[in-house]
Amino acid sequence: EREVGKAIILAGGQESIQVRCETSVKGGTEYEEMDILVHTDWSPWGASRFLELVREGYYNGCALNRVVPKFLTQFGIGANYEARTVRRVDQIP
Repeated sequence: EREVGKAIILAGGQESIQVRCETSVKGGTEYEEMDILVHTDWSPWGASRFLELVREGYYNGCALNRVVPKFLTQFGIGANYEARTVRRVDQIP
């Protein structure tokens, strides 16, 4: 069985880091890749936390709640209940 929804860090520089996610429609068998460009200079603490969660696999299996092409994708609730419960109290300094 194929694991869907993995997010991996592809490349990075001083101002941005590229993260690639594999996506599919719920129950579907066709998969697409979506790249997220994280601008570390826009919000260093937020970018750091996001990349930490990607490395931990927090977003693996995460649902995309809303997609507006070439503008935004809303997501963030991890699929793993235990990981979500632990992270619920975390704060970004």
